[in-house]
Amino acid sequence: MEKEEHHIDRYTFEVTGMTCAACAARLEKVLLKLNGLEEARVNLATGRAIAVFDAMKADREQVRRKVEQLGYGVREVQPASASYGSGRSGLVRFVLALLLTLPLFGVMLHHSGLSLPWQMPELLLNSWFQLALATPVQLVIGLPFYKGALRAVRSGGANMDVLIVLGTSSAYFYSLFHVLWPLLAHNQGTASPHHLYFETGAIIMTIVLLGKLIEAAARKRSLHALMDLHDMQQGRIQVERRGEKLHIAPYEVEPGDLIAIVPGSRIPVDGQVVEGQSGVDESMMTGEAVPVEKGTGDQVVAGTVNQAGRLSVRAERAGADSSVARLIRLLEDAQSSKPPIQRKADEMADMFVPLLIALALMTFLFWIILIDRGNIGIATERMIAVLIVACPCAIGLATPISVLVGSGRAAQKGILFKEGSSLETLHQVTVVLLDKTGTLTQGTPEVTDLHTVATTERRLLALAASAEQHSEHPLGRTVVHTALLQGLKLLPGEQFEALPGYGVRARVDRQEIVIGSWKLMEQTLRHSGTGAASAKPYTTSRMEAAGKTVLYVAADGRLLGLLGIRDAMKRSSKQAVGQLNKLGLEAALVTGDHPRTAYAVAEELGISGVYAEVPPSGKLHIVRELQQKGERVLMVGDGLNDAPALAAADVGMSLSTGSDISQEAADVSLLGGNLTAIAEAIRLSRRTMSNIRQNLALAIAYNGIAIPFAALGFLEPWMACSAMALSSITVVGNALRLQRA
Repeated sequence: MEKEEHHIDRYTFEVTGMTCAACAARLEKVLLKLNGLEEARVNLATGRAIAVFDAMKADREQVRRKVEQLGYGVREVQPASASYGSGRSGLVRFVLALLLTLPLFGVMLHHSGLSLPWQMPELLLNSWFQLALATPVQLVIGLPFYKGALRAVRSGGANMDVLIVLGTSSAYFYSLFHVLWPLLAHNQGTASPHHLYFETGAIIMTIVLLGKLIEAAARKRSLHALMDLHDMQQGRIQVERRGEKLHIAPYEVEPGDLIAIVPGSRIPVDGQVVEGQSGVDESMMTGEAVPVEKGTGDQVVAGTVNQAGRLSVRAERAGADSSVARLIRLLEDAQSSKPPIQRKADEMADMFVPLLIALALMTFLFWIILIDRGNIGIATERMIAVLIVACPCAIGLATPISVLVGSGRAAQKGILFKEGSSLETLHQVTVVLLDKTGTLTQGTPEVTDLHTVATTERRLLALAASAEQHSEHPLGRTVVHTALLQGLKLLPGEQFEALPGYGVRARVDRQEIVIGSWKLMEQTLRHSGTGAASAKPYTTSRMEAAGKTVLYVAADGRLLGLLGIRDAMKRSSKQAVGQLNKLGLEAALVTGDHPRTAYAVAEELGISGVYAEVPPSGKLHIVRELQQKGERVLMVGDGLNDAPALAAADVGMSLSTGSDISQEAADVSLLGGNLTAIAEAIRLSRRTMSNIRQNLALAIAYNGIAIPFAALGFLEPWMACSAMALSSITVVGNALRLQRA
C-alpha cells in the first residue's frame, strides 16, 4: 500500500477586526478545528496569522472563509509601514467622540459637587440634550465595538469589545429608560428624579479610542526594524537589460540585469561586481562597522550601502530571492510565532473575560442587596467600573509585544530568530558547543608545512592533491589549491572514497593513496604491517602544539610524509569566547582535529572544554549526552556535517556564510561572521524574557489592585477606563525599552 502524500501549504495573512488577546486565542481554536489544518498561529501585536495545512484536505479559501465567518476581515500581507501607516479613521472617530463628550464631562464634574469656575449652562443639564450628545458616541462612533462583541458572542467567546459594550450599554440604556419613562407613563411634565449616566458611556468610549491610538503608535515603533528592512526594497533603480536602460522597482529586477550603484545608495540585489571599486557598508547584514572593499568579481548583497566609488553589479538574486527579502521573511515568521510563555498568557486572557463578567454581576448584586439596597444606578456604576478596569488587554499584549521588539532589535544586530520559542529557550542554555573549522576559523586554511619521510616535497604534495581532487572537504580543497599554485600537475585519481571525519582514499599512479588523520593512518599502517608507533614523526607534536591540523599521507601502506595546515582564527573568536565566559556559560570546542591541536586552539581562545577527534556523527552524540546530564545546549556551526547536531540541540545557531542545510537545521541565523553576536543573542534573549515577566507582573498586579478598588466604589467608571488604557500603554512602553538593548 502506497504511503499517503502530504503537500503542506503555509498561508500567512493579515486579520482585521481583532481587539484583544481573547480574539486571537479564539481565532486559533476555531481554525485548528478545520480538517487538515496542522498549525494555526494568530499574533495580536502584528495583526497577522499563519495557517499550516495539508493541501490535499484544505485550501486557503477555506481558511479565509472560516476567519470571515467569525466576523473578522482577511487581507494579503502588507509591508509593515503600510499596515500601521493609516490611522486616519481611528483619529477621526476619536476627535468626533471627544467633541461630543467634552460637554458631558462638564456635566459629570457638576454632579460630583466640585466648585467650577464657570456657570453650568442649563442646556447641558437637560436630559434630552445629554441624550442627543451621547447617542452618536454610543451607537454610531461605538458601532465597531458592538460588531466586535457580536463576533465574539457568535463564536462562543468573549473579548474586550464584550466588556466595553456591556459596561457602556448598561449606563446608556439605564439612562435612556429613565428619560423615556415619563413619556411612557403619560407624565410628560415630570422630570426624571433618577441620576443619569450618559456621560459614563461616552467618556469610556472616548478614552478607549484614545488608548487605541496611543497603542497603535507604540506598536508602530515596535515594528521599526521590520520597516527598516522593507524600506530597503523601496524606490526605483536604473538597470541595463539587453542594451536598454530602464528605471524599475527592485522587485522587477531579473537575474543578469546590470545595475549602476552610485555612491551613497543602497545595493538592491544580491550579485557580483563587474566594474568599479568601492567600500561597502555591510553593518546591517554582518554587524561589522568597518566598510568592506569590493572590486571586480566580488559578491555584494542586498541591503548594504555603497560608500565611495561607483559600482556596476550583475544581479544574481533579486526580489523575493534576495538577502533582504529572506531577512524579512525570517523576521516576520519570528514575530508571528509564539513562545510557550505566550500561549499560557493567551489561555489566561481567554479564561479571564467570562470570570470577569461573573465578578461584575456579583459586584452588582453585592451593592444592590447589601450596600445600597435598591439603588440600581449606583450598583450599575460599580459593575461598569469592574467590567472596564479588569479588561485583560495588558495580559494579552505582555508577551507578543516584547517578542516583537526583542526579535526586531536582534535583527538590527544581525541575529535572526526563526521562532519565538528559540528566543525563549536561548536564555536557558548552560553549554555552548563551538565548531572549529569555518565557525571559529576563517574557513580559508593554508598549507604551512611539508614534512617528508619517503619522498620529495613536490611528489608528496602532488600525490596528496591528486587523491583529494574530488573531495568536498575544506582541507582537501586547500591541498589541491596549494598544489595548483605551485604549478604541479594533478594525476588522474580513481576509486575515490571519502571517509567522513577521517580522510580520503584513492588510486593515483597505480598506488593506493591514503590521506587523513592519525587515526586513519594508524589503521592503514597497522594493516600493512608497518610499525605505527615509530611511523609518527616528532615534528607532528610541534605542528599540533601550534594549532595546526596535520594530514598524513601514505602510499600502499607506507608513510610518505605529512602536511601541516593552519586556518587562521577570526578576529572576533577570542572576544566572543570571553563574552560567553562573562555570561557564566561553559564554552566547549568540538573538532575532528587531534587533541593536541584542539587544546592548542582552545588555549589560544580561552575555551575550557574540548572535544577532539570527533567524527561527524559524534557531534550529535555529544549534544545528546550533555542533554541527558541536564544541560541546555547551544550548538554553533556552519558546515553540512553540523546539521544533525544543530537540529538536536536545544538551540542551533548557524552562520549565514555556512551551508544551506546547516542554516535550515538551525533555529538562529547569524548574519556574517562576527561571533560576538552569539553572546549578544543570549543577552537579548535574557532581556526579552525578563521584559516579558515584567509585563506579566505589571498586568497581573494592575488587575489584582484595580478590581477590588473598582468593586468597593473607589474608582468611577471613567477612571477605571483610563486605568485600563494606561495599563496597556505601560506594557507597550516597557517593551519598547528593548529597542535600547
